[in-house]
Amino acid sequence: MTDQLRRCKTCGTFKPFTDYYKGPCGAFVRCKACCILARKAAYQKNPEYTKNLVRGYRAAAKARGLAATLGDALGP
Repeated sequence: MTDQLRRCKTCGTFKPFTDYYKGPCGAFVRCKACCILARKAAYQKNPEYTKNLVRGYRAAAKARGLAATLGDALGP
């Protein structure tokens, strides 16, 4: 049964893989609860930096969406 559990590097508890976010190479080393706490702490430490990251991500996602839409409209 331990093959279906993973130990969180932050809190040290064993949790199933569903309690971890999936990364490009598999599950992360921190559980979802610890990731959320770390994100909240980072936001409280420097809120403007975190807000700028989110703004940049949203702008890039919007540009990708517009590029895909324009590419479909123009055709081959």
